[in-house]
Order: sequence, then C-alpha cells, then structure tokens
Amino acid sequence: MAQCKIWSMVCFLLHIFGSEKAEGAGTILIRTVNKITDGSIVQCNQSRIKDCWKVELNLNQLESLKPGDSILFSDQTDFNLKLRQNPTTFSSGSKNYQFL
Repeated sequence: MAQCKIWSMVCFLLHIFGSEKAEGAGTILIRTVNKITDGSIVQCNQSRIKDCWKVELNLNQLESLKPGDSILFSDQTDFNLKLRQNPTTFSSGSKNYQFL
C-alpha cells in the first residue's frame, strides 16, 4: 500500500517539475531507473501525465538522515529537502518524515 502512495506522489511530482536532470552532485533520495512506456502502471496513464518513471527510493539514506540534514529530492529535480525533526514511528512500524 505504501508503495502505491509513493508511486502516485512521484508520478505527480515528476510531472509537475518536469524531467530535466538536476545539475551538480549530492546525495539523492529518489533515483530514476527507467521511463515507463508500456502502460503497466495505472497512475502513468492518467490524463496530463507527460512522463512517468520507475524510481528507487534510497531507504538507507533516508533512514540515516538527522534533523537539519539536506538531501536532493531526485536526480530529475534541482531542489533539496531538509529534515525538520526525527521521524515519528508508529506502533505499526511505519515512519513519518517531515521535511522543509
């Protein structure tokens, strides 16, 4: 279920911010793997979606962030996320990260 939410968000954000590669080096949270062109992901077939990419979340990097650390959102964008506070861990084991 969480993967579906991440896919929807990533498809939406990559559509909004375009698909130009970010300049410069840095730690990247989400890396694009390949462009989806075969219709295999429902969210990629929605109207107004121009490009849709299979992505990998760098979970090790996410979990190693400390409050105040910054990370490049993806290799397709040029903005950083800054971790506001330690993640909240719920009884289910899921975590909530808050970024600026």
